[in-house]
Amino acid sequence: PRSVHGPKESKAVEQVTFARDEMANLAWGIETRIEGKGGSAIQRDQQWARERDAILDRQISKVATQKLKDSEPPWAYRLLTVAPPYWVPFLPEVKDGLAMPNLIRARMREWDLLGDQQAKFAGAKGTLLVPDKPLSINEEEILEGGVTVSRHYQSARAPDGRLLLWSANKKRPAAPTQGSGRETDKIDRGEP
Repeated sequence: PRSVHGPKESKAVEQVTFARDEMANLAWGIETRIEGKGGSAIQRDQQWARERDAILDRQISKVATQKLKDSEPPWAYRLLTVAPPYWVPFLPEVKDGLAMPNLIRARMREWDLLGDQQAKFAGAKGTLLVPDKPLSINEEEILEGGVTVSRHYQSARAPDGRLLLWSANKKRPAAPTQGSGRETDKIDRGEP
């Protein structure tokens, strides 16, 4: 039979980890890596970390309406801290008042805090989470410890010498996630 010989595989150009969050009754699609315009991988957590503080400081200063005395340190109570914008929530699907066995991609209201940077940072950006169409995942597909899906380029030579190139997805159990860093009932005390 005709077959390709010795396929080669690139490093993952895209990677999403699906993790359950039993406390919140949802799952997260954590988009850790996406393919950039030049074909190289972009680490979303590093991209967000570089610009996070400046973006959030601008948005918080817009919301702040009360000026504090110089000697009085600012305090902020947060009912729930913000999850990173590359963590995409998947909620249980409900039809006619009944829970379905699917999880559907949703959005976070917190993404609105990003203002004009929302399009750059918030939500799904890679092809695995299909950002331009509704996405539904069967709940059973997400293992208790999570699952990682990655996209790689593969190439091989055909028997007649032609170079073949294609994109392939791989699924494997996930490494333990660090968590979103979300905290409840938090008081931030700023510097005086």
